[in-house]
Amino acid sequence: MGSWEQLKENASWYEAGAFDVAVIGAGHAGCEAAFACAHLGLSTVLFTLHLDQLANLPCNPSIGGTAKGQLVR
Repeated sequence: MGSWEQLKENASWYEAGAFDVAVIGAGHAGCEAAFACAHLGLSTVLFTLHLDQLANLPCNPSIGGTAKGQLVR
């Protein structure tokens, strides 16, 4: 394990910008959290590792389950 400076030099960086809230993970809880924060008027960013699974809400009654989950997308 190297020093912070060495790790920083070898890392890939992505400048996302300034946000009030950053939600990590776009599963049930992540989508619901991002949706609620955005609904409150907060500048929100949602991160996920798998874009093909984004907003996959098969049984989330809070947002609407399979049919209503399509509306969130």
